[in-house]
Amino acid sequence: MSKEKALQFIEEKKEHYVDFVNGIKTEGFTVSPENAKKSIEIAIIPNWIKCSKEMPAIKKVCFAFGINEYKHKRILRAIFVPKYSVSVDDMDYEGDSDYHEEKDEFFWPEGWYEWNENDEIHMKISFEITDWMPIVDYPSYR
Repeated sequence: MSKEKALQFIEEKKEHYVDFVNGIKTEGFTVSPENAKKSIEIAIIPNWIKCSKEMPAIKKVCFAFGINEYKHKRILRAIFVPKYSVSVDDMDYEGDSDYHEEKDEFFWPEGWYEWNENDEIHMKISFEITDWMPIVDYPSYR
């Protein structure tokens, strides 16, 4: 990836990311073409994304923000499941499911689901999720 394409990547995503290395686009910013994208991903941190603007990829674990019925702000590890996108056979699910006649298959109901790392059952979130944020990858060590 060229430096220009890498910088274009930042421009396209700047609405979603905050530049924490002030001056990432300065004259001194150089990176080899093969490491450009990786270097840029290391130099940015995720920011909250409004659900009204964009939703996460299907089955992509992220942080989800909403205000529960007691008016408490909540941040949860969660996934979003669009309608008829995740079969009950694909991932463990207990509860009411949506039946798709043409496909003759049962699906998870559309919505946000709490996604705790060690739980086998993932509960549907009962309050509105308004924003989400990608989870930063673990550091990689050589």
